[in-house]
Order: sequence, then C-alpha cells, then structure tokens
Amino acid sequence: MNKVPHFLLLCLATTAGSLSALATPATYKGQAWVVGTYVSDSNEQHDAFVLRVAEALKTWTDQTGTEACGPIARTGDGRYYVQLTTLKAQIVCLRSTVMPEGMTYTGEDIHSHARRHPGSVTVTFQDQIAMREVGEERMLDNMRRLGIHVVQVDGVDFSEDDYAGGPGYLVVNETLRYQHGRGTSVKVADLNGPRSLFGPPW
Repeated sequence: MNKVPHFLLLCLATTAGSLSALATPATYKGQAWVVGTYVSDSNEQHDAFVLRVAEALKTWTDQTGTEACGPIARTGDGRYYVQLTTLKAQIVCLRSTVMPEGMTYTGEDIHSHARRHPGSVTVTFQDQIAMREVGEERMLDNMRRLGIHVVQVDGVDFSEDDYAGGPGYLVVNETLRYQHGRGTSVKVADLNGPRSLFGPPW
C-alpha cells in the first residue's frame, strides 16, 4: 500500500458526539495510504460501479477494522473513478478534494464505518495520530488528562460530520447507505447477501 501526500483534505470523522465541532467542512493537510483505485468499465452504469467499490471497501474495513474513503469523480470520457484512501484509523477518514487532471468531482463520496461495539470505540494510537491530522490536539490532551480511552460513535448510520461533508454513500455493517442531507439516510443495497433494488436512493 503506497503512502501518498494529500494536500487538500476534508474531514469525515465518524464520531457522533466527541468530534461534533467538526460538523462544518474544513480543509486540512495530511497524508493517507491508498487502499485501491477503481474506474468503471465503458459500459458499467453508476449504480453497478458504486456497488463494486462498496464491496471492495467492505472487504477492506472488515479485514483491517479501519475506515477508508474517497470522492467519486468522472473521467474525461464519462467513466466513474474512485481512489480510496485511509489513515488506518477507526474513527477518522480524510478524502482528497483535489481530482486528478482531467477529472471532475461529482459532489458525492463513499466511505466506511468500522465494525465496533454499539455506541463506543477504544481509541488506538493510530486513531490519535489521525485526530492530530484534523486538529484535535486539545481533545487528545483532555482525554489523556482524564484517562479517557473510549469515545462515543455512530456505528450504524451517517454521523453529523458525514452529513456536513456533503452527499454520499456509507458502507456500514452489511449494507450500503446513501444520504443527500440530514434525515435522508436510506439503505440502497445489502452487501454479501440478498440485495435490495439499487435504484435512485431518494
């Protein structure tokens, strides 16, 4: 897995309460590891492509216990493109806002939530590194001072930070979900099981 620089990154933290201050989109500098790069086939429709990326993303998250994410772009010849990256963290993911030359951002992204105990996650050293990447030094200092090692998270749906990041898809547990604003979250497909109809998600 290659480590590559990303110079314009938008936070997609998944914590429900502890990082709620990030519920306004913000830009950060940082580095992420590339998980995989996907381009649609010439005759592959949007829905089929997103589902293919979602299944690969689910496999990654199940195997590593960490999040990955990426913006959905269009190539010059009209195909879809996603590069998934990770901070190797359970609770934070940064997606690049800079598209490769000749590509256009669709305004949607796809990311995952790691499997975790309901409502909480034990913060790892890599999570702390990722939190520093998004400017959460004060929170980390408070956690160390108070001996806090567990934070509350939303493990089954989009977080407030996800909504703030704009519309997109979420791979969580065995499903693929979609939102285009608070209150619009819907399941659009089952993963690794019987699939629901993958039509327009709103």
